[in-house]
Amino acid sequence: MFFDPQWQKPTRKQGSWYHCHVAPESITIAQVPAQAHMWARGLLQRAVLKVAPLLTRGFLPLSMIWVFGGCFIRFCKNSRVLMLILIVLRRAQKRPRIIAFAIYAVMQVLFAATSLATPTPPQNPKEIELSKPLVIHWRYASEQMVNLTPSSDGDRVYLPLSSGQIISLGAETGQLIWKSDVGGEISASPVADEHGVYVASERKDSSGQELITGGALRLLSRDTGVTLWIRTLSTAPAVALSRNADTIFAGGNDGRVYAIRKSTGDVVWSKQIDSRVTSQLTLAGSRLYIGSEFGNVYALDQHTGKLIWYFQTRSAVQGRFALANGLIYFGSADGYVYAVSEDKGKKSWRTRTGAGVQSVLSVNEGLLASSFDNFVYFLSLRNGNRLWKRQLPGRLAAEPLAAFDGVLFTPLSAESGIVLSLRNGKQLNSLPLGEESSSNAAPIFVRDLLLISTRHGLLAFAHPKVEDL
Repeated sequence: MFFDPQWQKPTRKQGSWYHCHVAPESITIAQVPAQAHMWARGLLQRAVLKVAPLLTRGFLPLSMIWVFGGCFIRFCKNSRVLMLILIVLRRAQKRPRIIAFAIYAVMQVLFAATSLATPTPPQNPKEIELSKPLVIHWRYASEQMVNLTPSSDGDRVYLPLSSGQIISLGAETGQLIWKSDVGGEISASPVADEHGVYVASERKDSSGQELITGGALRLLSRDTGVTLWIRTLSTAPAVALSRNADTIFAGGNDGRVYAIRKSTGDVVWSKQIDSRVTSQLTLAGSRLYIGSEFGNVYALDQHTGKLIWYFQTRSAVQGRFALANGLIYFGSADGYVYAVSEDKGKKSWRTRTGAGVQSVLSVNEGLLASSFDNFVYFLSLRNGNRLWKRQLPGRLAAEPLAAFDGVLFTPLSAESGIVLSLRNGKQLNSLPLGEESSSNAAPIFVRDLLLISTRHGLLAFAHPKVEDL
């Protein structure tokens, strides 16, 4: 049977997940068991049956409603949107008109969800618990470390070094696989995929001694480090590269943004913005978000480079953008954290910190903001209200890294990485680095490892094995 109109929701019990009297914002997805999805699916079935005549007389075919409803439930499996829809439908299940409106709203949210994917911070594939003990699994020593974040394809780690060198290490052991010299200096954090690693660099003049304003982007082979293609650019790409399935995006020091085809190195489009690119290039759905030195945020179409909207702050926009609940969040050197709408770039709120904001990160129904006053601020996503703040023992130049149980910071001049609780900002753990940290490179997860760049090399942390305890 395609529908099951006789399906019954579970008996209401004191203490069950839907019997709690708390605001939807305080309910986390961890509190929603599998029967919640079953109940939602059954409720949608009964709702569709009740309003079938309305829907089939020119609204949407019944079969389409059911297919889209099922897709929506799968989409909501890891989203707090599910909680809101469940509450609306449960209260409206005896009111057909409200049910019809609720189903229509479900369809609208589904269409929006499929067109705008939310970017996430670096993935933690095997759920490293930052609050639990971590020990050094391997280290790669080098006196040529630079302030650029390494990249990985899961099996290899690509580490940029000074003098235009980049090396490939085995992720499991840290052993050197190959070393390549691209000439000049590497100018942006690389990105990697199954084909190899994409590297941006400044070029040298004909004598090979002096750097010139021109730049280059190239693809190095995953297996050998040999250059597969190279594209010369007007200036060197800055900060970091970004990629989607078929395109590499780079922003230059002259304010020109490039979209370059991954397979051939051909320029798909380029666009000039007002000044030097100072933020991470963030991809979400079909859009590319960029921040400039003059304080402007641009939303561009990834496929054409067409400007969709822009928003102006009073100083350089730095770090990565975060997206949640239909808003885009970012920090500025003017000391404010901003939230603007994704669709039109209209300001929703802004919150003042004690100094320029280096980065923001959306985690656990809140927004982490790292400020140059050495404080971490945890803000409400809805209105920007401060939930807690914590001072750390050094400047927060590197982006933090979040797991489900905490967030890692690597302050400059500190001898250890610090893990804070997302709930209250209290310190949960520390990772000894053996020396004062002086790197702006962000930590990353690779497989079941945590990689941290230091002044003298790359450290790979892992949970201790049972026999080591």
